Amino acid sequence: MTSIAVIETITLLIIVLLWGVNPTNNDTRKALKTLFSFICLLGVFLHYFYLLTIPTQKEIYPFFIVERMNYSVVYPDIGQLLILLLITDYAISKRSRRDARGEATINQNSLSTGSEQSDVSSNK
Repeated sequence: MTSIAVIETITLLIIVLLWGVNPTNNDTRKALKTLFSFICLLGVFLHYFYLLTIPTQKEIYPFFIVERMNYSVVYPDIGQLLILLLITDYAISKRSRRDARGEATINQNSLSTGSEQSDVSSNK
């Protein structure tokens, strides 16, 4: 159990470090995005693969794991957190693409308005 916890912790640290990187080169950004998604999916796979091998003394619920020993401990499911990170990253990238398209439309409109104004001034 300790080794899988170490792997999950390292995976989460790498994800957090990669998530904060904002390179200017578009190819680098795509490569980091692919690496980020791969690490998240690998973490989810390893986590749930390990969960399938848990002894029967633990009960697995949808969003947390309850350990039955001398006391009960409830902690968040790392796999669920990784899936939420993937969904959040997808939503952020979709929003940034939409914002970029909006800026391009605004710039195009301002250029066309500027050319119309120059046409009006040249006609006078």
